[in-house]
Amino acid sequence: MGRCILFVGKSDSILDPIWPRLEARGLRVSLATSQRMAVEQARKRLPDLIIIDGAASRSVQRLSRSLHRIAPHSAFLLLADEHGMPDDVECDMCLPKPFTARKLIARVEKLLEQHAPRVLQIGALRLDPATRVVHGEQGEQHLTPKECAILVFLIEHAGQVVSRQQLMQAIWDTSYLGDTRTLDVHIRWLRKKVERDPSAPLHIITVRGEGYRFDLSPVDGEAPPPDPQPAP
Repeated sequence: MGRCILFVGKSDSILDPIWPRLEARGLRVSLATSQRMAVEQARKRLPDLIIIDGAASRSVQRLSRSLHRIAPHSAFLLLADEHGMPDDVECDMCLPKPFTARKLIARVEKLLEQHAPRVLQIGALRLDPATRVVHGEQGEQHLTPKECAILVFLIEHAGQVVSRQQLMQAIWDTSYLGDTRTLDVHIRWLRKKVERDPSAPLHIITVRGEGYRFDLSPVDGEAPPPDPQPAP
C-alpha cells in the first residue's frame, strides 16, 4: 500500500493535474476542501505528508496546529501565496507560489524521503502507525484509526499518567469531559488487542481519578525497557 498524502485546499487548475501524477508514482492522495474534512481525513488516514494551501483557511495557524496534534508524525508542506506565510505556522517546508508541477513533485518526494515510515517498538510490542497493525500479546491485530491514535499517544508517553482531558483533546480534538464513555469503550477495545488478559491489563493501566498510563511490565525479573524508539 502506497504512502498517503493529504492535500488541504480548494480545487485548482494548476494543482488538480498534479495529483494523478503523484498517484502514478504509487502514492495515495486524499483531498480535503475544508478544515473539518482535513481533520476527519487526518484522523482516518494518518497521512505521511500533509500539504496545506495557504488560501485554504482563514486561520492557517489554527488549521496547522489542529493537524499537528492529530498527526504529529506527518511531514508538513505549506503552499504560500504572494503574501507569504505567517512566521508562527509550523511546517517542514514552505513552497511559495507560483511554482511548477515538477517543483512541487520534487518537494513531495524529498519530504517523503526525509520522513521514512517508522515503527514504534517498546519491548515485544510493535506498532506500525502507517498500516495500523500492532504485534503484541494477541499476535497481529489491526487497529481502527482512533485505536491506533490512542495507542501511539500512550506509547509516546510511556510510564506517564495521561489524563482523560489530554486524550480527548489529542484524539477527538475536544476538551469536553461531560461524557467520556467513548474513550472508555476505545480503551476496552484496545486492551482486547494488546493485552494477554484484557480484564487484568498489564500495559494500559487505569489510574483512578487521573487517566491512563502505558506500562511494559518486566518479564522474568528483567528491568523495564528504555523509552520507545522507532524500530530500524
